[in-house]
Amino acid sequence: MNEAIDLNKLARLIAREIKKGDAVIVSPSEIATMCGYVPNSIPVRKILADPTFPPAFEVTPGGHRRYLREAVVAWIKDRYEEQSKLALATR
Repeated sequence: MNEAIDLNKLARLIAREIKKGDAVIVSPSEIATMCGYVPNSIPVRKILADPTFPPAFEVTPGGHRRYLREAVVAWIKDRYEEQSKLALATR
């Protein structure tokens, strides 16, 4: 299987993925990727439904729900710290 690779198209796709890391807002599927899950999986749905998870908002009226990356990262770090403290306390 010797398919021609469109290097310009590949470069655009890579650049788009790199830019996602700089985005101020993230989608549920990007949150899934940040957490190492498949988009729309049960663990992701549980995370998004967690009352302690940062609230979603619409950038435009009637638009898709989005989250502030900074708030999501802080929530993930808080969860990590909680789990670490619990693990140390049970030793």
